[in-house]
Amino acid sequence: HHVPALVVAPASLIYNWEKECARFAPHLNVLVVAGTKEEREELLRDTRNIDLLITSYPLLRRDNDLYAPFFFQTLILDEAQSFKNNRSQTFQSIKQIHAGARFALSGTPIENSLEELWSIFDVVLPGLLPKQKAFKKLPMEQISRRVRPFILRRMKKDVLLELPDKIESNLLSELTDEQKKLYVATLQKIQKDAKQLLQEEGLNKSRMKILAGLTRLRQICCHPSLYVENYTADSGKFDQFMDLIQELRGNNRRVLVFSQFTSMLQMMQD
Repeated sequence: HHVPALVVAPASLIYNWEKECARFAPHLNVLVVAGTKEEREELLRDTRNIDLLITSYPLLRRDNDLYAPFFFQTLILDEAQSFKNNRSQTFQSIKQIHAGARFALSGTPIENSLEELWSIFDVVLPGLLPKQKAFKKLPMEQISRRVRPFILRRMKKDVLLELPDKIESNLLSELTDEQKKLYVATLQKIQKDAKQLLQEEGLNKSRMKILAGLTRLRQICCHPSLYVENYTADSGKFDQFMDLIQELRGNNRRVLVFSQFTSMLQMMQD
């Protein structure tokens, strides 16, 4: 019986995982479980030939019932600080997954308190550490000794030769449903107008107007209210940005933000 593995990552990284798999393990049959609830149910209905499923923490929370029948040979939890709070729904939903080997990946396994390390170990190796009350009384040295055999730690000096000069991560964001509707409607109008313009004025004269149309579509991707007055719904990219900023500020990072639209920067600042 074929048993797949499961990767759970922050929403912005799931397609990144897919891309890296295609690059480093092209022989693997990979499936990203995302989209609407119906689409996700459909994808999970038949996983007979799938080696690896990839989904996000927010989707896992909603799909717990869909994953209940599965047993995964391997579970990989990326950016494990995502479930550092063991009272959170994310933590509860990961605890319910049946899996053989479990790996947690994190650049910051302990950000604020040792409790966060407890949460990660309670998922990866339940029972290694005592219940929380007793855990709080353990001396640091004892905790350290107990977890050491299960942590593979990469120091900067060990990988310095392999480290790129600058690390670029491209995060993909998904438009919200409202955004998609607006985008499609705008695109259709722009296509219609462009066709007419080309017939009436030729390419040279219509060039600027067509570029203006493309700019409009880019604005809708950033946040529709850059272009539509009184737009009250969300924007996928903007929400993702806010999550990222909160996480970075929580880690006391200093951040520089660039946008091609000053109006977008204004919204972020507000």
